[in-house]
Amino acid sequence: MVINLELELKELYYYETDQERLDFDSDPVRLDFDSDPVYQEKMERALAELETEELSPALFSLLDTANQISFTHGVRLGLRLGLWAREGAFAGGASPSPTVLRGT
Repeated sequence: MVINLELELKELYYYETDQERLDFDSDPVRLDFDSDPVYQEKMERALAELETEELSPALFSLLDTANQISFTHGVRLGLRLGLWAREGAFAGGASPSPTVLRGT
């Protein structure tokens, strides 16, 4: 059985989103973007450049894709860090090979 990792990660991203585990707006330790003047300025400038007050479906889709890519890289990094730590533990505490982190 061949597993398409890219498809599995995409499905995991949407599952986590649907379960509201990636809902940063309700995260109690998140930054308060609504009152962050730097964030507000950047958002206002971006919307002004687009000459709109809301994100278009195309831009929303682009942002969704960017979020998927970030999520996938985060999962991969987490897996590699786990392998790195595990390799170090089994090597008697010696420094693990950096190739594990690079994925090579």
